[in-house]
Amino acid sequence: MKHCHDEHCHCHDEEPMEFLPKVTPCDLKTEYKTNPLGMDEPSPRFSYQLFGTPAQTARQIQVFADGAKKPLWDTGWVEDGISQQIAYAGDALKPFTRYTWRVRVKDANGEVSDWSAEEAFFETGFLGTPWKESGWIMYRGGQRIGMFPQPFFKNFELPKGKKLSRARLYATALGCYEAEVNGTVVSWPMAPGWTQYASRVQYQAYDVTDLLKPGKNELWMTLAGGWYDGRIAAHWNGGICKFGKHEMLRAELRLDFQDGTTQTIGTNDSFQVIGLGGAIRMSDIYDGELYQAWRTKECALGMTAPLKAVRPEEQPEVEITWTSGAEVKRLQTLSPVKITRRCTGTYVLDFGQNFAGREILHLKNTTRGATITVKHGEMLNPDGSLYVANLRSAIATTTYVCDDAKEATYEPTFTFYGFRYLEISGWFGRMTKNDVEAVVLSSDLKRTGLFTCDNQLVNQLFDNVGWGLRSNLLDVPTDCPQRDERFGWTGDTQVICNAATYCLNAPDFYTKWIIDFNLDQVPTGEYPHVSPMPSPGYVNEYAPAWTDAAIVVPWQLYRKYGDKRLLEKYFDQMDKMIQNTIQKTNGTYIVEPPCYGDWLNINAETSKPYMGTAYLAGSTALLARIARVIGREKDAKRLTTQVKKLTAAFQAKFLDPKKGLKEKTQCAYLLALQFDLLPKEWVKKTVDALVKDIKVTRKLHLSTGFVGTPLLLPVLTRFGHSDLAYELLGQTTYPGWLYPVTQGATTMWERWNSYTHETGFGDVEMNSFNHYAYGAVAEWFFESVAGIQPIDEDPKAAAFKRFRLAPVIGKTMDNAFAAFCSPYGVISSTWERVTEEKKSHIVWNFAVPDNTTAEITLPKGTLKEFTGAAEFQHDDQGTLIALPGEYTLLFEE
Repeated sequence: MKHCHDEHCHCHDEEPMEFLPKVTPCDLKTEYKTNPLGMDEPSPRFSYQLFGTPAQTARQIQVFADGAKKPLWDTGWVEDGISQQIAYAGDALKPFTRYTWRVRVKDANGEVSDWSAEEAFFETGFLGTPWKESGWIMYRGGQRIGMFPQPFFKNFELPKGKKLSRARLYATALGCYEAEVNGTVVSWPMAPGWTQYASRVQYQAYDVTDLLKPGKNELWMTLAGGWYDGRIAAHWNGGICKFGKHEMLRAELRLDFQDGTTQTIGTNDSFQVIGLGGAIRMSDIYDGELYQAWRTKECALGMTAPLKAVRPEEQPEVEITWTSGAEVKRLQTLSPVKITRRCTGTYVLDFGQNFAGREILHLKNTTRGATITVKHGEMLNPDGSLYVANLRSAIATTTYVCDDAKEATYEPTFTFYGFRYLEISGWFGRMTKNDVEAVVLSSDLKRTGLFTCDNQLVNQLFDNVGWGLRSNLLDVPTDCPQRDERFGWTGDTQVICNAATYCLNAPDFYTKWIIDFNLDQVPTGEYPHVSPMPSPGYVNEYAPAWTDAAIVVPWQLYRKYGDKRLLEKYFDQMDKMIQNTIQKTNGTYIVEPPCYGDWLNINAETSKPYMGTAYLAGSTALLARIARVIGREKDAKRLTTQVKKLTAAFQAKFLDPKKGLKEKTQCAYLLALQFDLLPKEWVKKTVDALVKDIKVTRKLHLSTGFVGTPLLLPVLTRFGHSDLAYELLGQTTYPGWLYPVTQGATTMWERWNSYTHETGFGDVEMNSFNHYAYGAVAEWFFESVAGIQPIDEDPKAAAFKRFRLAPVIGKTMDNAFAAFCSPYGVISSTWERVTEEKKSHIVWNFAVPDNTTAEITLPKGTLKEFTGAAEFQHDDQGTLIALPGEYTLLFEE
């Protein structure tokens, strides 16, 4: 497979479509996925896009079971324009069954499209039925594997005289596994992923039909500790793993034959395990991997007789669920841009980009017993050696012990690293760029957002946001991919989610995480600050911006993708958190949260009671909006009353009627403005105070941390200071978004000064060079600079069926382009400042995809020219409406 080296490339998009008829349904998906296997949603949701029609007026969907000619479900003609979140409502689906579906539509002229041409199917897995043909198996004596992977295997034969119709391997583990069928790896990297193992574990489904052969076959599965039992699981638990007592493996290989019979090979004590282990002698997410190449399967089996796997009498009661999240994939390969020889056999490789992934070694003429060591780092020390101090206790090292071989290729299996640089020692001969590659590892999320402008530093900043997302959206949303942490910090997740879902198509990714976050909630209502939580049941007190991810992240999925199901499913749990937090104020409505605050602020501490009360008021107001969206009006009224009480308490405690807010930090001003906590007479005065602090006190710099920074540019823009927002974005000195770019950053950094040319490295205890929280600024690029905005107020507008275009033109930027591939199609907005004869004009081009409409807010200036697919219309409220097509407008500034 050829891999793309260009991050701007849509290398994971579908192939370009050839000629399409006038009205064509395309891009058919089930539960956000293209043709999923092992899909166990009993009422799956369908989606599609339209090409070639301004508006759909009716649709018809048909679902067929396994080649049947008569549809199992036929909607008939449904008169609406919706093409997203269409829930199946036919007869109950059956397990282990393939279903195909198709759609056709009518347009405003009554023209009926052909049935969708592309094959669309979904295949159910267990669908809630028990795994009765298998059991959980483990290593001998129930010993923990932890960092020492163990191979399990089963030899079997296909029945003579029978022709195989299809074969599916369903696999999972309490730990991580790699599955091979007849020597071919079929599993995803780091499968089955990280969940709240105390409650559930995912399984994956693989089509292995073409890998099986008549006669003897072999299923080989290697089990490692991974997130379940590696160092990461014990890091904050005093060295004790609390998910469970033993790593275990479970799988069923289901063989369907053409004569209608089925055979299932399941994990049990007929599986064998190599007692002395295989070639992978140690593998850990924090510490890396030790691989002894001479320990081939044949060698390992020859050293000692295999042991029987143990199937414990007491089987784990953990629920096995389908993989609703995104697949982890090798997305891209990178070649080194520079190789520096340090001494004989030791080289430092620079890949030109910080990322999360692994190396691939291509070795020649190796000698048995020789050892090659690969260390990983994000930066170099001044003397050119690898900088690893910020990894803290993570060893992050690959050790490869060679066999006698003319050629060998190796990639670590049960670990991943955050790095830009490698230091390789023990290398044979002279190293070339063809000898080592790096593979980018991440959840497979299609790129949906592009942004460029005339400021190359801002363009690099946007690229850094993208690389930060790729690095930290690896099955779960993490804070960083390199040091002894890599947890699903909820505050980081909450602040970046809006930007992330512009840049990447991530509904399934975040849906999977939301499930585990809610499983982590304790009965009294508290959510943890990291999820999945390595200490199940641990009670974390309310932390403003962290705990609120339980409400904000599902809301963002509703805004972007129209997903009401998550809001409905988890509303009561969100409400329980709100009520629990309010109750703990003992009637004062002033929150006393114990931790974090405006994390990593610049000498501008905002008190925790201030932040807690403000954020709780904001989240309560948001939950009231959610209640209205899902039709729970009584709850909406109750929550709205509580918002008023929280606001009144906030004003009584933190607002001096004569002097304004008692806390004078940028973060304090931003929270009060963002959550509408001020009386009308104090709004402008507070905005003025914020502007003064930025421009005068801080000399055009920010002072905010993780909580306040994402609010800066949106709040300034909302309250009429977009020019200051542009100036603040463009600040190149410390602290600010562009300062790390001037210092060589290729990802978002944890601190604005994690490294400087003048003073070197920052505090090693908290100094990640791949920490995406400050990347939340990208939401402003889409929603303000380009003006692409979802309409939150109207459920009928969900998923960008109807959206707003309202670009805010900046004086310090002369052109900007943004494109967002929404669920309904590509929305683009680009503007350019053109100066002729001392007169300045703005040319604004935008495109509205088929089957949508856009509300238009014209930029400031006098409209001089208009070219478009149709004249603007006005709705009942007088709002300008643009129909599908391309438009060009010229304004005189």
